[in-house]
Amino acid sequence: PRQLAWAVTTFVALLRAVNVGGNSIIKKAALKALCEDIGFTEVRTLLQSGNVVFRARGRDATVAKHLGDAIASSHGFRPVIVVRTAKEIAAAIGDNPFPEAAQNDPGHLIVVSRWTNRERPDDVLREYATHPNAQRANELVSRPRTRFLGHAVSGRA
Repeated sequence: PRQLAWAVTTFVALLRAVNVGGNSIIKKAALKALCEDIGFTEVRTLLQSGNVVFRARGRDATVAKHLGDAIASSHGFRPVIVVRTAKEIAAAIGDNPFPEAAQNDPGHLIVVSRWTNRERPDDVLREYATHPNAQRANELVSRPRTRFLGHAVSGRA
């Protein structure tokens, strides 16, 4: 079988529950260095959020596994990691069913990258209904690999 030579792609990695409440701490500089150490390039982090943008070769699942392995080895825990291409993130922004909320009340719009394909919409609503930013949310819209929880203006979604 012939090997696929994956093109270099810009990815966004979202590390769930990192740097929250003093648990699962990864400093911004350490996350950047760790990503560079495993071969990612043009690495940029956002504050202490656990969100990181970089360029790498491979598929999203493979990239997530390499990053998870590196974090487990260096920090002793393995966060849930969602990796999407920059194009997928741009498409999610363009596909937002709550444009009014994004413009007028962005702090109360939640975009959830699906952690698994087995999640049921009711489970997502229950989980996020207690989130402080979801108190105004009245609708969940599911798209492939992304869910939007927001406040539909005038009953539109």
